[in-house]
Amino acid sequence: MESGWDGHSVRISYNKYPTLPGVILGLLQSADSVGDEVSPAAAEAVFPALDIIRRAGPPDEHREELRVYIEGYLGSKIWHVREIAARTLCSFFLQVDWVSEIGRLLDDCVDANQLHGVLLTARFVMERKTALGYNTNSGEY
Repeated sequence: MESGWDGHSVRISYNKYPTLPGVILGLLQSADSVGDEVSPAAAEAVFPALDIIRRAGPPDEHREELRVYIEGYLGSKIWHVREIAARTLCSFFLQVDWVSEIGRLLDDCVDANQLHGVLLTARFVMERKTALGYNTNSGEY
């Protein structure tokens, strides 16, 4: 569980906690609305939200909206926020064409912090795919 969601199992049943996806979204929105940059105090709200998604996978009902916020945190000036956002975003890319998604993120990079966040995401996705038995040569498990 510490390494994060494996793309197949769900540690937290969002059906059992129907308000949880909205709370997570609210935490990510509130930290984002503080300004252009997440302050250390706002990061305190971001970390639990990202950690829940990282460990349990993204809830389907707010999946795309959450992804947009998390991608935004890849460019944070706070290194730890970038790292946790990258680890969390990894759970969004396990069941999709992750190479295209990483390429899209690279194309959208505007500064070194964002580039670092995207490269961390690529690293964590490749580590996870390798740990799950993904054959990088054939693209199959």
